[in-house]
Amino acid sequence: MSRGTFLPPLALLLVVAAAAPALRADPDRPDPPRSRVRIYDADPLTCRPAVIEAAFRSHLAPWADQPEAVQLRLRILQGELTRSTLERCRQKGLMSAEQVKEVEVRLGLSPAGPPTPQSSGSPARP
Repeated sequence: MSRGTFLPPLALLLVVAAAAPALRADPDRPDPPRSRVRIYDADPLTCRPAVIEAAFRSHLAPWADQPEAVQLRLRILQGELTRSTLERCRQKGLMSAEQVKEVEVRLGLSPAGPPTPQSSGSPARP
C-alpha cells in the first residue's frame, strides 16, 4: 500500500472518532425532573402526645432483636426526629411547651442531650 492510499482511510477514522461522542449524545432528551422535597408538616392529628409516643415506639419495634448498640443508635436517631416533630407542634401552637416536655420525659428524651436507653434491669453501658 502506498502512502497516498493509506492517508484517506486514516483521516476518515480520525473524523469518525472525533464525531463519536457527539453522535452518542441525545440533544433532544430533556433533563430529568428534579425530585420533590416533601416536608411533613405538623397537624392537629399528629400533634397529640399519645400519637407521638406510639409512633416513637412503633418505629423502634422492628429492631428490638438487634444488639444493644444498634438499638441505642436507632433510639438516638428516632429521638432527633421526634424532637423535631415536637418542636414543629409547639411552634404551630398545637402543643404547649409543658406537653412537649412531658412527652420528652416519658420517652426518655432530653432537649440538651441524646436519649437514654429504656431501663432493662441492667446498668447502661458506655
